[in-house]
Amino acid sequence: MSVRHLPANYHHNKKVSITTPLFLEFLQCFDAKMGCNGRKILLFIDQCPAHPLGIIKLRNMEVVCFPANSTSQLQPLDQGVIAKLKQKYWK
Repeated sequence: MSVRHLPANYHHNKKVSITTPLFLEFLQCFDAKMGCNGRKILLFIDQCPAHPLGIIKLRNMEVVCFPANSTSQLQPLDQGVIAKLKQKYWK
């Protein structure tokens, strides 16, 4: 199956990591989708440099950052699953 046929937006870059433009595009698309569904949501994110806040106006979501240096305790996938996936991908 091609990624073009998946019910998702798919983007990639050479660094295999999120960039500010990709993140902002995701936020805008997700905000619009939530608006179409009549939903208001709260989105928790870490303090990654690619996650700038206050740059765009969101109507259907509020974005809150986790405290600094707390990602590994608050996001269980960050404790190894994501690291293993990246390790296997780079092989």
